[in-house]
Amino acid sequence: MSELYYLNGTVYEEEPKVSSQDRGYNFGDGIYEVAKGYDGKLFALDDHVERLFKSASYIDLRLPYSPDEFLKIINDFYDQSGNPSAVLYLQITRGAASRSHTYGRDLKPVIFMYSKPAEDRPIEYYQNGFKVITVHDGRWDMCQAKTVSLLYNILAKQKAKDAGCREAIFIRDNGEVTEGGSSNLFIVKDGILRTRPADNRILSGITRKYVIKLARENGIIFKDEIFHREDLMTADEVFITGTTTEVSPVVEIDGKAVADGKPGEITNKLIRSYHNLTRGL
Repeated sequence: MSELYYLNGTVYEEEPKVSSQDRGYNFGDGIYEVAKGYDGKLFALDDHVERLFKSASYIDLRLPYSPDEFLKIINDFYDQSGNPSAVLYLQITRGAASRSHTYGRDLKPVIFMYSKPAEDRPIEYYQNGFKVITVHDGRWDMCQAKTVSLLYNILAKQKAKDAGCREAIFIRDNGEVTEGGSSNLFIVKDGILRTRPADNRILSGITRKYVIKLARENGIIFKDEIFHREDLMTADEVFITGTTTEVSPVVEIDGKAVADGKPGEITNKLIRSYHNLTRGL
């Protein structure tokens, strides 16, 4: 099946419609998750649901089901989709009501999902690496909440696309490097793998979590610490991570090659390890 949709308990083969008064439409008042299926199973779904509940708590959104109930709803929908290799998008908004900045606590959340086939890229897809640019990070101080309010990220991603690049890397006024427009960021310097701590400046990525675990299993020295633009621009290796991005090597930043302009040894090791983990190899 190509695409399948879910809206508040009903499954549709055609895209369903939501109210024009939905607070997600009017205010970006909602949260979301994106999971990826491999060979008939959604990878790390427990982690995605756990983060969904954290995001809901950050924005005072009361979810209508327990974590276990959500796991069943999502898995049942994924199974119905008939797409063993799929991207599944889940969005929950606060609900529909007459437009007002404040909200009633009795609103019924709107739960929407879709599943669509995903290309399972071979490991060779990553061998040449990707280009990125850096942009100013002027986002709010709740980046740990995975909300549908993504305008700043959209503008950054479009700037990267216009420059012929894969991603935009956010850097704050003080030079701190945070993350990508839709990814987490890692650097390697002198054999040490580093990424920013999962504070309120970044989203605590699910892929990020598993890459850190794989690094430790592979005996790679890892530091969870803040780093700056100079560290990024002089790194021996750089890569980004995400549910659909997986582990993607960065070989050029703002027109400057990373080291020799090729994916490095540690990056390649983690690409292979994550590829094997998600595909059960």
